[in-house]
Amino acid sequence: FEMMQLKDLELLLLHKDTPHGYSQPYSQTSRALSQNLKDTRWGTSRNLLYSLQDNWKRIWVMTLWLLIMAGLFMWKCAQYKRKDAFHVMGYCLVVAKGAAETLKFNMALILFPVCRITITYLRSTALSYSVPFDDSINFHKTISVAIIIGMLIHAASHLACDFPRIVTATDADYKRHLDHYFGVTR
Repeated sequence: FEMMQLKDLELLLLHKDTPHGYSQPYSQTSRALSQNLKDTRWGTSRNLLYSLQDNWKRIWVMTLWLLIMAGLFMWKCAQYKRKDAFHVMGYCLVVAKGAAETLKFNMALILFPVCRITITYLRSTALSYSVPFDDSINFHKTISVAIIIGMLIHAASHLACDFPRIVTATDADYKRHLDHYFGVTR
């Protein structure tokens, strides 16, 4: 198969067939419409600027969402670094708890983009000028991917790292740091 260039596609779509079987040059309206076709390649900074102007609502909402998740992850990591269990399980525990915190946030957030009555109401407010409510289904899908990633990190940290460290911990370390969490017997 041969790839068609944009200019060839433009000629094909904008020429009119006449009853005599030959193509007529495209009209002024068609020529004006074809001038508005954007180049979809990202090769220049000008295209990047256009993309930023077109997607600024999405960019700031996604940035806010990512910053909230990073903040929650760091907060939970700092909190669990001071716990006794950190001495036995190390950073495995911290990563698992940080991932769990982002999971809680995303699980609370995932239904909001698909609350149709609420989204319809919010579209009619001033908030719609800065929040892309029309893109709520894509945000719902993005949150679901983040939930899957968070779940995989959380489960892998516990199963591949925390549990083996608990099992292989010395009796003294277990008694000093973990028995009040898991009980006296392992």
